[in-house]
Parts: sequence; C-alpha cells; structure tokens
Amino acid sequence: MRREQNFDQYSEDVGFVVLPKGSYHVEIYSAKDQKSNAGNDMVNVTYSVLNDEYKNAKVFEYLTFTEKSMGRIKHFLHMINEPYEGNCQIDSGNWIGKCLKIDVTIETSEDYADKNRVTAHWPFEPAQEEAYKEDKKAKSRESYQANKQAAKETKDQKRDRQEHEFADEQAAKNEDKDIPF
Repeated sequence: MRREQNFDQYSEDVGFVVLPKGSYHVEIYSAKDQKSNAGNDMVNVTYSVLNDEYKNAKVFEYLTFTEKSMGRIKHFLHMINEPYEGNCQIDSGNWIGKCLKIDVTIETSEDYADKNRVTAHWPFEPAQEEAYKEDKKAKSRESYQANKQAAKETKDQKRDRQEHEFADEQAAKNEDKDIPF
C-alpha cells in the first residue's frame, strides 16, 4: 500500500509498556462498561500517561462494582470530580478526558506477561491540570490550523492539476488542427 498521510494532528502512541512502579499523571482515554466473569457490573478504564518520559503509554484498570470495592470506586469518582455521595447516577462516558494521578506497581505472574496494577488514585494538582488543559487547547488549535492548511493545499493541488489537464487538452486540440490531411 502506498499513500500520503499528514501526521501533524496525531500524537505518538507508545502503546503497551510496563511502567516502573511510581506515580503518574494520566487522562482517562476510554471507559467501557462490561460485565465481570462473575456477572458484576464493571468498567474497563484505559488511562493515557501524560508524563513526558512515558507520554501516551496506556495503563488499564477494571473497576468492578462489588460490595468489597465500593469504597475504592467512591474514592475514584471523588478524584475525577464525579458525583460520589448519596444515591447518584454513574455514567462512565463522562469520565473520558478527566485527569488524575495514579500510583502503579508491577504485577508478575508465571503464566502471563508482567503488567501494571493501579494501587491508588489521587487528584490531579489544579495548577498542572490547568496547564495541561491549556496545552491541549493550544495543540487542538494548531491541529485545526494544520488540517485547514492541508485541506487548502489539497484544493490548490487539485486546481493546479485541473489547470494542467485543461492546458494539455487545449494543446492536443491545437496540434490536431495543424496536421494536414
């Protein structure tokens, strides 16, 4: 396959790596409602790391709604500024794009590859969150301008191609007129 691609609007994605034990600033990349093997409601949360060294690396966490885990889920909701007191509606779709800080360890197994395990959730420091949001807005504006410029260049290239095709057609017609029969 051969194709032209403008990558200006995309961030590099390092994909799956096992992060060293530590604390990381993250953005909730996705939150998918599922059922656990035991039939409990569960949300599969994917975090995207914001720290420079591991930027865009993914960390996964399953939040399973059981009596045992309700305190952890309540704390998680509190950390992402979602309703967490009393009787409240939980909409995991609202979580996407929210920022927080997580602590991770490395979980090892003889049967599976090493993986990260989220051990704690912390609030994203307000100053860092504002700086991140401003940076994200600026990058979004830059991406919009880059896409707009790319679309303009594409229109200009199309117009130039059409002008050349028209000129070639005219030249061919003129050549036909000059040939004596």
